[in-house]
Amino acid sequence: MAMAMRHSFKHFDQLKKAGMPERQALIVMETIEEASEATYKDLATKTDLEAIKSELASKADLAAAKAELASKADLEAAKAELASKADLEAAKSELASKADLEAAKAELASKADLEAAKAELASKADLAAAKSELASSA
Repeated sequence: MAMAMRHSFKHFDQLKKAGMPERQALIVMETIEEASEATYKDLATKTDLEAIKSELASKADLAAAKAELASKADLEAAKAELASKADLEAAKSELASKADLEAAKAELASKADLEAAKAELASKADLAAAKSELASSA
C-alpha cells in the first residue's frame, strides 16, 4: 500500500504539473486508487495459490486412496460368496430344536435306571464263583 501511495503522489504531481487543477487531480487519483484496490482485492496471492495447490494435492491423494479401496463390484462378489439369510435359516431348521433335545434326553436311561441294571447283572465275584463251579464240574 505504501508503494501504491508513493506512486499516487508521483502521478498527482505529474497531473498538477501538466496543468490540471489540484482538486481535479486529487479526485482523479482517488478514483484510480479505489478502482485499483477493488481490482487487486480479488486477485489471488502466492499464499492463495499455495493453499489451492495443497488442496489439489490432497484431493489427488484421496482419489488414489479411493482407487485402492474395493470397488462396488468387488463388494458384490464378496457378498454373493457369503451365505444368504435363506441359507442360514435352512441350516438352522436342520439343527435339532431344544424340544428335540429334551425328547432324546428323556429316552435315554437315567442314572437310577443304570444302577438298577447294574445290580441285576452278576457281580465279578459271582462270575468268578460260577466259573469255578463250571470248571470243577467239567
